[in-house]
Amino acid sequence: MILGAGASRAAFPNGDKQGRKLPILNELIEVVGLEGELKSLGIKTSVQDFEATYDQLSRTMPKAAGLRQIREKTYAYFASLELPYELTLYDRLILSLRPKDIIATFNWDPLLGLAFQRNRHIKELPKLAFFAW
Repeated sequence: MILGAGASRAAFPNGDKQGRKLPILNELIEVVGLEGELKSLGIKTSVQDFEATYDQLSRTMPKAAGLRQIREKTYAYFASLELPYELTLYDRLILSLRPKDIIATFNWDPLLGLAFQRNRHIKELPKLAFFAW
């Protein structure tokens, strides 16, 4: 099973347990609140391709304080996400597959890993592969 852009949003349309939005990539700057950091680095906040912009910044200004703040805020946001108490689409996906199956994801979403942890006592689960981390 390959999960791509939009899988996180589809699995959690109302956000995480606290209602925090799972951003798709073109919403990341706004949802995480990175406008100030980008502005301090001379970047317009209307960036359409965050990954390309971040890649360019990391090559041209690897030690810039603003770049470090972007990393820290982005990590903190995703690390703060929590699974809702009720059964989710990720729980169902994980439990529907066999141990020889693999779920590969390009998402930055930690909730797949949390759903895996939450269900690991129920049965032997498929393998997970995170390509974006």
